[in-house]
Amino acid sequence: MNFKTFLVKYSPSGLLGAYALFLASLALELEVNIARTILLVAFAAYAVAHRELPRALYASSLLKFAALFPVIAAISWILSPYDEANGLKTFDWLMCLIFGMATTLIWGRRTILLLLLIPAITLLAALGTAVWNAASGLPVENLFTPDNKLILFIGTANRLGFLLATGAAICIGTLFMLGRMALPLFLAASTLSVLCWLAQSRAAVFGLFGVILTATGYSLVQNRNSPLALALVLLVAALIGFGSIFATDRIMATLSSPDMGYLLNGRDDIWLAAWEIFLKSPMVGFGVDSFHEALAAHLALPENADRFPAIRSQYVFWNAHQMVLGILCETGLAGLAVFCVLIVRGIRAGIRFLPETFPPLLMLIAFLVHGIGGYGFHRSWNSAFFFLALGILEGWNLLNVNRRPLQAGSE
Repeated sequence: MNFKTFLVKYSPSGLLGAYALFLASLALELEVNIARTILLVAFAAYAVAHRELPRALYASSLLKFAALFPVIAAISWILSPYDEANGLKTFDWLMCLIFGMATTLIWGRRTILLLLLIPAITLLAALGTAVWNAASGLPVENLFTPDNKLILFIGTANRLGFLLATGAAICIGTLFMLGRMALPLFLAASTLSVLCWLAQSRAAVFGLFGVILTATGYSLVQNRNSPLALALVLLVAALIGFGSIFATDRIMATLSSPDMGYLLNGRDDIWLAAWEIFLKSPMVGFGVDSFHEALAAHLALPENADRFPAIRSQYVFWNAHQMVLGILCETGLAGLAVFCVLIVRGIRAGIRFLPETFPPLLMLIAFLVHGIGGYGFHRSWNSAFFFLALGILEGWNLLNVNRRPLQAGSE
């Protein structure tokens, strides 16, 4: 057996295993760069053996447009006075976009179903953490931070909340594809939603609410008497009821408090500073990952000595805590334009090919709503969810042209 024959025979299995490992790394928040590199090698091997895949990817105008990210980042890096603005993360973005497109082109509908690995592994890891904690004789409080935020197997409650909201979005979206699995998928989504609430990440819970609202609206469009729509409404009611009794801290206080200062929690100062940073370099920003240095320099200016008390009372933040402002600060109007094109095209593809595209579409919606008060592109782990979902949606656009997956038997 020569090398080419070996690749033709075994590269599909290798790619499947590497993709599953990548999804598992997202679910466990492991070192995503290692899993991504393994997947990149498996993807390259598959592309060598199956030349139709790179040809199909090259046909994507969206991928060509997304290639502007490294160009914008390079210009920002050249012009930026900050050392952290190297822009290498933009290649992570492109890789995740390509992975989503490629796997969809190869496996079609199976790519969507493979997303269930994320909530499944998340639930197993959560259960395993709770069992290990109990078996070690540790109190339940050990699973929470001092301010009552659930952390489980992830050290930061905000990142855990984001992961749980994303997992719930995948389960809810898959409900519309696999009616026969409606009950276990709904139970999984409900469990993830309760855990998301316990993580007390407001951005994550609002992202979850955005997912449930979107799914409820789609259910009612399909059937005005939809039992699924009723179940989703009851899920929201149950979450609020649960939170009123067992988790009355941040989320319930946010929903009931008329105090905008409590809702923003210092974000008004961060957002104002981010806007002023953007105005200093509006076209291409100061570079990806430059915000921490840019904010420190902005705070150090003499004219800002008595401003931004909410920031000074905490620490110099690593991101703008808002998706649009973060993009503007780091990639300027040029980067925002590319993001907008990708998002609009992704949403259009998601709507056009419903219900098959509902899981990645809801992943994208969860990320966007979460982005009202959070920023996810400063970490490869966060951004992977965004670009993978966009890649899968673009893959369905390309599948509509090809009419069938590149690998036989994948529909």
